[in-house]
Amino acid sequence: MASLASAAQPVKVGLQAGDIQRDKVCPFLLRLFWRFNGHHRKDATLRELTDLLRASIPDLNGRNYRLHFQFIYPNSIGNWTSKDVGETQIRPKEVNKDDTRTLDSLEYVVGDIVDVAIYPIYNNHRQ
Repeated sequence: MASLASAAQPVKVGLQAGDIQRDKVCPFLLRLFWRFNGHHRKDATLRELTDLLRASIPDLNGRNYRLHFQFIYPNSIGNWTSKDVGETQIRPKEVNKDDTRTLDSLEYVVGDIVDVAIYPIYNNHRQ
């Protein structure tokens, strides 16, 4: 009768080089949620989120953009649905009502996706 110690097989931890054939295995999207010196809070305003995006995406600093925010979440029957929650501008001429709205006041639920559409603002004509 073999002892448990002698029958135990070594456990492979992690992937070794060559385990995945990159030409045959499809890559996947990996979402990372980050913030320096802390976590996101439900009292964050849409203006704060706009400023975080502006700091993270250098291309947004060259001209004015309109940011349209939506929450995307599963509804009661499991289908995905969206809700428009506000708009901000990278360089607003004045503070608008959506700038000061918090995630909590917009009924954000932890786990919802915050979708942000970024549109250029043209001074010469309306788009």
